[in-house]
Amino acid sequence: MWRTANSGLCSLAIILAATSVPRAATTANISQTDDVRAENIKLKTENARLKALVSKLQDQQKSSSPDKPASSAKSSDAGAGETSKTSTPQTKFYLRKDRFEAPQILFSGTMPDAKGASFSWTNDYLAKTKSLTVQAYLTGAPPALQFATDGSADQSPIYLASYAFAPYIYLNGKLAYPFKSSERSAAQFGINGEFQFLTGGSTVPLFTEATLSLSPYFQTDFRGRGRLYGADGLLEFYSPTLHLGSAVNDGRPHVFGFSYWRLIAEANPLHVEDAGQSNFVSGKDYTYVGATIQARTVLFANMTSVPQALCGRISLLGSYQYFWDLSNQTEIHNLHAEADYDLSGKSTPARLCDSLASGSEIPSSGGQSLGASLALTYDDGTDKATLEKSRKFGANLTIQY
Repeated sequence: MWRTANSGLCSLAIILAATSVPRAATTANISQTDDVRAENIKLKTENARLKALVSKLQDQQKSSSPDKPASSAKSSDAGAGETSKTSTPQTKFYLRKDRFEAPQILFSGTMPDAKGASFSWTNDYLAKTKSLTVQAYLTGAPPALQFATDGSADQSPIYLASYAFAPYIYLNGKLAYPFKSSERSAAQFGINGEFQFLTGGSTVPLFTEATLSLSPYFQTDFRGRGRLYGADGLLEFYSPTLHLGSAVNDGRPHVFGFSYWRLIAEANPLHVEDAGQSNFVSGKDYTYVGATIQARTVLFANMTSVPQALCGRISLLGSYQYFWDLSNQTEIHNLHAEADYDLSGKSTPARLCDSLASGSEIPSSGGQSLGASLALTYDDGTDKATLEKSRKFGANLTIQY
């Protein structure tokens, strides 16, 4: 969050000092109780989070004009705050399965259990056929397209804190050779505008944050035959109290840990000029409204009593989508289940096993890294990008960044 007031920075520094737990105190007493051990891990996790936040505030304060402090940069005659580029110098880049796995452009640590993109290639020498199957969402926001505002809870109980714009590419489907008329695919190109809203907490106690995403796009297929024009809007709320949108690792061992659920409202109008390799109808309009609900968890979270090959490496996802087409009075739905095994074994805010075993530093929620997983999937329903119906099991190697 981009609070730039000097008093806020000082307060965070004091909290950081008070919550820091020396590594020696964590590792020296091997016989400490599970409750004390979990509390130490929880404090170290909070310490890492606060370090990242203080660093952000320091960078932003340095970038503020010396004769106009950020704390006094509020507009005197407008409700919205004066905007400035975020001080984050890095480009935020993601390679994920779909846009639901990259819900916040500006905060890469929001989903440490995010699902990666999948690619598969088949060469049938007997049938003399080849096929490529892809599901991948690629997006990135350069620093010039990342912004923070000077809004605060003093102005409004719900205020715009930051926003960003990121071009994206979404690929989903199969490309076969020789060509088969049953082949279905979608290649979507657009720009995602993301707006992050924060709440004061006392006025809206249940929800601490909400993100609104607006994405105009052009869609074709893997052969370039289709021409579809649309816009997609997503709205998602976050609440630590309800375990909605994200979760915090409490440092305690759980068979089912880092559990949370998501509810994403969506509106998607589109015009189909040429259906191409999809099940849409050329010359027709569609207006989908609906929602996606997900439940996510990590198996054997923080359980150092199990082998390291199992501790926090298996994640489960269940998802259901329902959409009503206002233009044609029809409905579509899709059920998706997925189990992933993390091949990298890196420590993340969702996987503290290595840190617990060695007493090493808890990873902060920021930063990005390359990961790979084995994924078992089941789908039953209709893909909204192509209107292709399916009921299938799958096994894939996925890659995420």
